[in-house]
Amino acid sequence: MINRSPSVPLNFEISEKIWSGKNPSYSHLRVFGCLAFVHVSKELRKTLDARTTPCIFIGYGDEEFEYRLWDLKAKTVIRSRDVVFQENQILEDIEKPTVSSNTYSSAQDIVRDPAPTQFATYIMRCMKNARSRTGG
Repeated sequence: MINRSPSVPLNFEISEKIWSGKNPSYSHLRVFGCLAFVHVSKELRKTLDARTTPCIFIGYGDEEFEYRLWDLKAKTVIRSRDVVFQENQILEDIEKPTVSSNTYSSAQDIVRDPAPTQFATYIMRCMKNARSRTGG
């Protein structure tokens, strides 16, 4: 973002535009904390497995056009370019699945969701701070 922002010494021109003669592209920028679906390659899935996995967008990778995402199921960071974003849904909007009592045969079969991780708590706090600064 440094070379794609207006600069005072350049009379509020953009460094990349002066260097290359073209306007910079911002099309790859995404909403931080939005819901995203990462493609799972054929080698990593079985016949009836889902082709995507739900994630939360947490930033950009080191490689060109690579996104960093938090896998909600595996609780790991994924780096990928094959991503579909839903920028209108953020972490706060994602509902946790509810467990119906008639689905399980006994109380021993019920697996409780683990407590929120420190990472999810950090993301929620950052998003609340950003909203309070923008008045949203």
